[in-house]
Amino acid sequence: MGRVKAGLVAALLVALSAAALPWAATAPESGCGDTTLDATVADRNDDGILECAGGEAIVVREELAPASPGRALTREPITALLTLADFQLPDEESPLRGEFFDKCFTDNPAKGAFRPHETVLPHLVNAHVDAANRIIATGSPVLRHPVDFTFLLGDLAENQHHNEVEWVLGLMDGGPLDPDSGARGYDGVQATDPAGRGDVASPVDGERIRDLANLPFLAAGLRLPDGSPARWYSVMGNHDTKVQGTVPDDIPGWRELARTHALGTLKINDLAPDRQQEACAVLTERPEDLTLFFQELLTDAVTDPASVGTVSVVPPDPDRRLVSKQEWIDAFAAAPGEPRGHGFLPASQRCPDTYDDPFARRACYSFVRGQVHYIVLDGNPAEGLDGGNIDPAQWAWLTQQLRSSSTTYFEEDGRSVRNADGTDRLVVIASHHPMRRFDNTGTVPGTSPNHTGEDLAALLLRFPNVVLHLAGHSHENLILAHRNESTGTAYWEVNTAAVADWPNQSRSLELADNRDGTMSILTVAFDGAVRPDPRNIAWGPDDPTDEAGAGLERGINESWLAALGRETALHDPQFSAEQRAQALGQPRDRNAELLMRTADFLPAAVPSPPDPEPAPRGPALPATGGSATLGLAVVALAGFALLAARRRAT
Repeated sequence: MGRVKAGLVAALLVALSAAALPWAATAPESGCGDTTLDATVADRNDDGILECAGGEAIVVREELAPASPGRALTREPITALLTLADFQLPDEESPLRGEFFDKCFTDNPAKGAFRPHETVLPHLVNAHVDAANRIIATGSPVLRHPVDFTFLLGDLAENQHHNEVEWVLGLMDGGPLDPDSGARGYDGVQATDPAGRGDVASPVDGERIRDLANLPFLAAGLRLPDGSPARWYSVMGNHDTKVQGTVPDDIPGWRELARTHALGTLKINDLAPDRQQEACAVLTERPEDLTLFFQELLTDAVTDPASVGTVSVVPPDPDRRLVSKQEWIDAFAAAPGEPRGHGFLPASQRCPDTYDDPFARRACYSFVRGQVHYIVLDGNPAEGLDGGNIDPAQWAWLTQQLRSSSTTYFEEDGRSVRNADGTDRLVVIASHHPMRRFDNTGTVPGTSPNHTGEDLAALLLRFPNVVLHLAGHSHENLILAHRNESTGTAYWEVNTAAVADWPNQSRSLELADNRDGTMSILTVAFDGAVRPDPRNIAWGPDDPTDEAGAGLERGINESWLAALGRETALHDPQFSAEQRAQALGQPRDRNAELLMRTADFLPAAVPSPPDPEPAPRGPALPATGGSATLGLAVVALAGFALLAARRRAT
């Protein structure tokens, strides 16, 4: 079947199947196009309001190989995938949150102890899942190749809470989602509603936006055109496994204190100046004193709250319990959807672990899909702050994994080695931390030193088959070329920006053999699938889902809330204009064609190993009728006709 015809069928299928899902009772918002090739979201006239702007072309990057003029005519797609990073979904009412810690990191507000749009982050994540679904339905943005799977690149939860992990899984699975904790309604530190540039009022008279954002809504879920679950894999981040993503989890007494306080009712919202200064010094200079500092702080908050700062009482919630790394692994392994285990099953995919401590073990695994060997690293040690490293056991496993997919590689001294036991495959590395943030020099007592980014880059450059390193963490669009001049090896490092912070973007990636001794990695940024200005979205009439039809309390327009969240993120006062520009990146860091030589290592097509047994699927969600089916089909067919008329290939 031709590419245009196949795309036409896919568009029709997604339109026809949509009416069977309660969140597709009406045609959902498309935002400013499926990707930033079509259109971008920007403040075009400097009035503080986001609008649809022109699309961005693909920048050809030739740092690692020249681009031949006829490569687009000969190239063959290898695979396509999507990356979403840094949701940082918070239980914004948790007693364990320390919003005041943001004051310790004025040079890096992405620490994210507080965001003015944090109450609407679930809806913004939902908009990105919906955008991913649109790409999955029509095929990859440039080559229209089927999307194989999606990587979630870590920091999905904000503060190690069980309920935050459950919200992540609920957003990926789809259906009813309750983003509230404690008692119904908002009980956090935020005294005013998120308001975009400052003039967006509540869409419902007499109700706070913060409370509307805490009501149950229908999540899209990552889906194929027929409504069945689409494949996704998970990577662990520092916020998934540490309090605030920063507090070391190997401090004596800290775990017990943190886990007890998280389930309590006493919340410290702000600190007096002298306590603020002490808190920053302890966190950044004397983490070993953290337990004693918090014990004293909490005691004083009960006996003399004025000496501490601003203290409040919040309703408790047992789902605020903190999860160990093992519990995090178990939650994702047991989650519904495809593939079964989301990387953590079967157990043979996972790296061996030498730590008995469930808080210190590493969540690394690998799998093979077609011509590509994917290796997922866990750079999150219990010790140290928010930076990453690779422990000795994971290092040995990683080295063995790299050797298994290379018939030729280089020793540390540069000598070439023929490996009769290897099978040539392309190798893609995925980790939460980018290479430059593998800078955690902490060490577990009694073990060998951990490896940092310099070590990791040198290791990857010993293997010609490594072509790509995917990462999040830094909350920015950034693409870097890595090369070893003496061996001629090279690979690309691609950072995906955060959903949680401006520019609130995700990515598609396509790998293709140009059949001329080079390959292209085509990467395109995409925004959440909602119109940019909440002022132009009617709360009731433009609601894309029917919560009442699914048995929920009332209609919630998640598109309106997501649009408000994106505009509020643009105006987050913790970010300077320079920091926002850095996060957005240069055009070459967003939509790019990344060339590299394949020489003799590009493998022939090989079959993927069989998947584990499919995950059991829950009962079908209630339908809301098919009255929109014909209209959706017409819109989908017309839209695809326009897309097919464009020449997307570079």
